Amino acid sequence: LKNFNAEDRKRWEVINTHKVINIFPEDYWKRLFARCIDIIFRARSAEAIDFVPVEYMCPITLDWFHDPVVAASGVSYSRDAINEHLESNKIDPVTRVDLTDTPLYANITLRRAVEHYRLHFGRFRVLA
Repeated sequence: LKNFNAEDRKRWEVINTHKVINIFPEDYWKRLFARCIDIIFRARSAEAIDFVPVEYMCPITLDWFHDPVVAASGVSYSRDAINEHLESNKIDPVTRVDLTDTPLYANITLRRAVEHYRLHFGRFRVLA
């Protein structure tokens, strides 16, 4: 299974050992518990895409921010995406403000927020 971590292994061991008998003495509850764990494993191993909250989504790529920068307009973008856009068009893609000769500033706070979210909540995925 993809992304099979220590927590998942512990659950699997519980199912396959006699500890399940002590937790759920009735056969119905043992089967129900095993089915629930099986559904969790199948959902985790299925082809799924990351759930990206809109606050952490680059408006150009519609994906996670990568090296976020803030433009003079106040809108944040992934550095590579906005640089590629600015090569052919010097207008902000969201606000339509002229960005000619204006610097991009690293958005360190946003980068840290995205890293924190992905570290702690990165297991949330949506089936494609």
